[in-house]
Amino acid sequence: PIVVYTSLSEREVLLPEIAKRGLALLLILALQMVCIIVILTGGEAGQLFVEDEPRTPNQIQVMLYSAQMLVQLIFLLAMYFWSPDILKFYTVLCQLLFVLMAALAIRSPLDLVACSLSVPLILLSDAIRHLM
Repeated sequence: PIVVYTSLSEREVLLPEIAKRGLALLLILALQMVCIIVILTGGEAGQLFVEDEPRTPNQIQVMLYSAQMLVQLIFLLAMYFWSPDILKFYTVLCQLLFVLMAALAIRSPLDLVACSLSVPLILLSDAIRHLM
């Protein structure tokens, strides 16, 4: 039989790398939250597809963006408990909401920005999970 031993790097070595990625994730997360709050308060201007849209944050947008804001709490929970499993759950939910927002909620350039900010969130959370 072949036995392979693997080990993780020491926590002192990994902690600065996780902290850098975590700080970048928090900055992108804050920018996305600002975009979502502006969208939900109706502060966005031009529409991409239909100019005579009756309500600018429609019901689907409110539902998806509210879910996105709630999902961000899972990242904080994962970092508090230092759990790669919770972080993977966060990443999967972010991917799901990214696809749903891209398919159902893009109506303005600000929607496009809020949706596209999900991509670095997904990549950074996955990078952090691999370092844990």
